[in-house]
Amino acid sequence: MAKKYVLHPIKTLKDWQGEDWDVYEERKTQIGVILNYGWLYGMPRKGSKALIITPELAETFKQYSWREMIDVFGMASATVTKIRRELNLQKEVVRRDRAWIVQHQNEILYYSFPMLLEKYGLRKGIVQSYSNYLVGEVGVKRKSSRNYASQYAVEKIYQKHKASIAQCRSFRELQKILQTDDYTARKFHELACAELNVVSMSELHLKNLDKTWRWRYQHRDTILSPTMTIQQIAKQLKTTTDEIYNARKALRRRLAIKERIGPVKINIEDWVLAHAEDLKTLKISQLKHKYQMSKSQIGARRMLLKKLQSKA
Repeated sequence: MAKKYVLHPIKTLKDWQGEDWDVYEERKTQIGVILNYGWLYGMPRKGSKALIITPELAETFKQYSWREMIDVFGMASATVTKIRRELNLQKEVVRRDRAWIVQHQNEILYYSFPMLLEKYGLRKGIVQSYSNYLVGEVGVKRKSSRNYASQYAVEKIYQKHKASIAQCRSFRELQKILQTDDYTARKFHELACAELNVVSMSELHLKNLDKTWRWRYQHRDTILSPTMTIQQIAKQLKTTTDEIYNARKALRRRLAIKERIGPVKINIEDWVLAHAEDLKTLKISQLKHKYQMSKSQIGARRMLLKKLQSKA
């Protein structure tokens, strides 16, 4: 709330140029800075009170852009322009170091504003200008959103353990290092890998998945063979029965192949209904031996049998 005195000044202050002023009003801003208003010392109180720019206030103004002064201090644009002209801030020209901006693009695009201010002294307006340059003129595509100011504590940990975060191959371990949730841990892992040019866990997963699919296509005929059991296929391809089972399911789904059983290509629904009694009465070990199936295959057929009988 503003404090006003009509008859007598609250106090006397010196402005940034050394002139004495009588203070007749004090206003507290949203950031806690007190703005003093009044008239020159000993001068008649005519017209509106003027803002007294003390040396401390002048230094504070230097930390804010034209737009930020309007928003933070609640001043009119004309007043801000006049103040900045008096303080010689209007003539300040910030030239972009384009090579530096491109070199630090990951930090500029993804670090929080408090972290960039602490690390490089970049104010929010400058950061936004650099970000617009990277996206609009250089053509850099954002991969995720900027870190929130609330993630500043996590960023401090990130700065200390960046190399370990990039090399980490466990998301659970990442959460322990960064002391945060899974989503944020993954986000900082991707950022560390981009900054240090290290392959991330997601990239490794995609590479392994691509390798897996190439192997599945290479051995497609064997994996989908109607005359061989899963155990026989696994032995021939030197892998596990689970891998063959998963490969079969994935290939059938991708190639839109309906599952069939045996050399005469019996439809799986027909086979399940024909062997309903065995599926209900025999133990899993007996079914595995009799039909050369895996435990997961037997479970799937028993579930299918229940589904078919419930529809009947």
